[in-house]
Amino acid sequence: MYRNGYMLVALLFFTSLGCAEAEWVSKKLDEMQKKQEQKKSLDSTVSTSGKEEISSSQVLASQVTDPTKREELTFTLADNSVIVGKFLQEELVFNSQFGELKVKGKDIASFNEGILHLEDGTTLQGSLTLEEVGIISEFGEIQIKVADITGIVR
Repeated sequence: MYRNGYMLVALLFFTSLGCAEAEWVSKKLDEMQKKQEQKKSLDSTVSTSGKEEISSSQVLASQVTDPTKREELTFTLADNSVIVGKFLQEELVFNSQFGELKVKGKDIASFNEGILHLEDGTTLQGSLTLEEVGIISEFGEIQIKVADITGIVR
């Protein structure tokens, strides 16, 4: 479908432009067609029966180097309200079996029922020692009591 459209555009350019310009347009059309074929072949190799198959090494590499990694966290509160945002504090103090640790908010993958999961795969059991945490959301800055937070997920 797209190929026919490109051919029509090429013919229009051929008739309205000189031969030198027509060659340039032809090359550009060929480049666009190759890019589409590459995309189709990538899509067909990634998708198997409608599901993506990704190896664990690809997941780890994408976590480390993925610039589109979601920055916001989803905070679920005891009253079942949900807030999406980021911690205002750069570091949070977490009381674990290893003592008090400083954890960067951007490194938190999830926190639920006293278990903290970090982006690098570290899992700690304990609690946040702060009484309140600051969250910046679409609605502005919010102060929330840590005791009211039932879950955090990236």
